[in-house]
Amino acid sequence: MKRRLTGLFFACAALAFEWTPSFAGEGNGGDGDGGGAEGNSRPAPQKLATEDAECLGKGGWEIELGYEFATARRVFDADGSAEPRRSMRTHDASLSVKYGVLDRLDLGLVFGYGEIRDREEEPSAGRGLTDPEFNLKVNILKDGERDLFVSFLSAATVPAGRWAESDSLAISNEFVTCDNRVVVTKHFGERWTATFDAGYTLPIGGRRKEYRGTFSANVAVGFQAWDMVQPEIELNFSSDFFRGTTDQAALAVTAGFIVPLRENVVLKMGAQQTVAGWKSDMSTVGILGIIFGF
Repeated sequence: MKRRLTGLFFACAALAFEWTPSFAGEGNGGDGDGGGAEGNSRPAPQKLATEDAECLGKGGWEIELGYEFATARRVFDADGSAEPRRSMRTHDASLSVKYGVLDRLDLGLVFGYGEIRDREEEPSAGRGLTDPEFNLKVNILKDGERDLFVSFLSAATVPAGRWAESDSLAISNEFVTCDNRVVVTKHFGERWTATFDAGYTLPIGGRRKEYRGTFSANVAVGFQAWDMVQPEIELNFSSDFFRGTTDQAALAVTAGFIVPLRENVVLKMGAQQTVAGWKSDMSTVGILGIIFGF
């Protein structure tokens, strides 16, 4: 399964790269999310596991092919101590499409395919389509002089992925979720960029059971060391809330590179490691994505 998903990712990426024009579309207007805006005069806005606040611009398109591989062999207990657990690994391939409806409004759709194997569960494996996500981004502040952007993001998933069966783990959440967050991006000159986002994911419907939602916050800092390489480091925190049982939380560190291959083609690759938490897996995640702007 891993080989099939990886091969599909690279085949689609190669085809899209071949047919992507080497110039940014008129709708991006220099503020698009495709590789470094303004001819790479400042760092690319993309992040590894953090949202960004910039919009595509009216008429702009963005397509992202993503692949993530996660594994865990240890788990944090209620006291924050790491204990052994049976192995867990997941593979996720995704396709994201965004369109700039207005200069300050983007609409997007994300769907994908996943596989999970967890020896702590019975049944221990599952594969199938993931829940599709519909999202929008509204830019509420765009200060060109200070290179400061503030946006509101809202995303909803519907339980259209594969549900749990007698011989398969669930790939779908099996309930609707709505995530709302605020994102702030600030560029510092021609080399540095920083982003902060924070929000809450609200589950809807009876199948959520005791789960009451997730608060998450991320901080990302990037430095454009060379024209084609932007090292990136991020801190990622999330806390899951439950009724009548212990809440869960995890703090992770993400590091990697943003690589503008063309003016509007960006490659991102990195790894995320959970370093602290309680009642959560100590997971390691590999992140790979390629983004095309039109």
